[in-house]
Amino acid sequence: MHCLKPKISDSAPQQFRHAIALNAPVSGQLQPLSDSTSPLLAMRMAGDGVLIKLTGTAIYAPFNASLSCFLPTLQIVEWRASNGLVARLTFEDDLSSLHGCGFTRYVNQGDSVEAGTLLCHIDKNKVKLASPELRCALTIVNANKLTAIVPKAPSASGIARVQSNVDTLMTLYI
Repeated sequence: MHCLKPKISDSAPQQFRHAIALNAPVSGQLQPLSDSTSPLLAMRMAGDGVLIKLTGTAIYAPFNASLSCFLPTLQIVEWRASNGLVARLTFEDDLSSLHGCGFTRYVNQGDSVEAGTLLCHIDKNKVKLASPELRCALTIVNANKLTAIVPKAPSASGIARVQSNVDTLMTLYI
């Protein structure tokens, strides 16, 4: 059972009012949310989006927004845009035991950030103690207001990879 009707699609809807390109906040390989080991994420209780197996060590702001949630443990980073869009980056594994160790923060909860602002660096050697395979989900919390979410298409190899602050992670259709 899913808490949200899936919005993920392979292509743009035939009718929409506006398209919003969302920059990749992290580098990594895209996977479906249903592959998550977290029931909260797999069942889309935190919104619809994609799972990302991290290959990079930096987290950037995907769009102009305020940081509505930036927990000291960095388990969750949430952005709220002036147009009402709310996106959330949630680490799949519980990282609270690290107490923020392994992350170097450059901004704080409540700060306004522009797309591409560096939010923090991840020390993978420290974080892998709590999460050997570091994966996070980028979800749109209020996805019910969207017509569709189209993630970056896979390459010829069948794998979709994104580079943070360079590639479009997904396009949102209103």
